[in-house]
Amino acid sequence: MKCVMCNKEMDKVAHWVAGQPIGPKCFAKRFGGVKIPHKVTKNDQTNLFEETMINEEFTHHVSRLFIKPEDHMGLMVHASMGIAGEAGEVVDAVKKHWVYGKELDRENILEECGDLMFYITALLTETGYTLEEAMQANMAKLAKRYPQGYTDKAAIDRADKQ
Repeated sequence: MKCVMCNKEMDKVAHWVAGQPIGPKCFAKRFGGVKIPHKVTKNDQTNLFEETMINEEFTHHVSRLFIKPEDHMGLMVHASMGIAGEAGEVVDAVKKHWVYGKELDRENILEECGDLMFYITALLTETGYTLEEAMQANMAKLAKRYPQGYTDKAAIDRADKQ
C-alpha cells in the first residue's frame, strides 16, 4: 500500500485520514507527532487539514494573471468556462483511476484543483466576494442543512431550502 502524502510503499499505515492511508513518517511530519483517534470523525478531519489561509495573496496572484475581457459579462463567462473546463480535467483524472485502474495521478489532481481555485477566485472577485466569504456561506448553508451531520434524509429534506 502507498502513503497518500508521499506515494511511497509502506509496511504499515500510521492512520487513515479522510479515507486515505498515511505512513508513519509522513504522519509524524504533517501532524507533528500529535496523537489522533484511530477512527477519525468528520469534525476531526476538518481540524486535521486546516491550513493558514492566504486568500489576499492568492487573490492578488489571480488578479495579476487573469486575462480579462473588457466587460463584466466577459469576465464572468471566462471564469465560469474556466471552472467547467478544470472541473472536467479533475473528473477525467479520477475516471482514469476508477474505470481504467490506473494509479491516481495525485500531482495532476493538485494542479487541476489549483486551476479550479484560480478561476473560482476570479469569478468571486468579479462578483464582489472573497474566498473566505464563499467558504463561510457554504459552512452556514450546510450547517443548516445537516445540523446533526450528513444523512440521506437530511439531503432529501433540504432544510436550508424551506
